[in-house]
Amino acid sequence: MSKKTQEIYQSINNLNNLQKELEDYNKNLQDRKLEDMGFKMEQELKKLKFWIDSLYSFNGKSTSLAKKNASKENGKKGGRPPKAVSEAKKMIRELETEIPELEHTLELTDSLEEREIMEKDLQEKKNRLSDLQSGLKIYMASR
Repeated sequence: MSKKTQEIYQSINNLNNLQKELEDYNKNLQDRKLEDMGFKMEQELKKLKFWIDSLYSFNGKSTSLAKKNASKENGKKGGRPPKAVSEAKKMIRELETEIPELEHTLELTDSLEEREIMEKDLQEKKNRLSDLQSGLKIYMASR
């Protein structure tokens, strides 16, 4: 939710609270004029909520020339990729940063036990990276 939207809803909440205070105050005084004011305030709040919701709904449905052109360009690229493709790309980026770090750490390790564990982990990550890259290439070629 945008800051402007939050401000609008905060103002509506404040008006609701004021209206409730007015009702409570009126119960103690039994004043007809205050009762009418409270009723009118409630009606205005309902109108305000309706028009704000309508405005946001209208703006969300709007189509500009820029929006249409952007949609066409995205369509030429094949649209939004499937979630699996996005996740595969993310994993590839992560592995491409982890592997060099692990190789560097492996070079500095003196312990044979740690070295064996790191080498096994490094090999698993390289295999995983290779599998992801080949799967992504196959998917891209099929499109």
